[in-house]
Amino acid sequence: MSTTTIYGTIGKDGNIISGSGFEVTKQQTGQFTIDFEQNFNDIPAIVGSQNGYGNLDENTMDNVVFPFLSAGSATAITGDASGHPSSRQFSFIAMGEVDDDE
Repeated sequence: MSTTTIYGTIGKDGNIISGSGFEVTKQQTGQFTIDFEQNFNDIPAIVGSQNGYGNLDENTMDNVVFPFLSAGSATAITGDASGHPSSRQFSFIAMGEVDDDE
């Protein structure tokens, strides 16, 4: 067993800007499903942040949350400063244990 880290940057259109080991599907405005190519043994730790807004007027309350997380996938929701879903660029890091033989 070893620890694996999967990370990436996702564009507001759902395209992968950087990273590997996952696929992304944009489900609707501000909602993205991240499918890990290799399942973790259990639910991984995941963190994320919006980025690439393009100017200094971005509100510090703009955010990304992960309401659904499993060993094989995560749902990310990005939003605006009012708490409404809004498609935004974001980055994430997921870390957890995997079997070495997979």
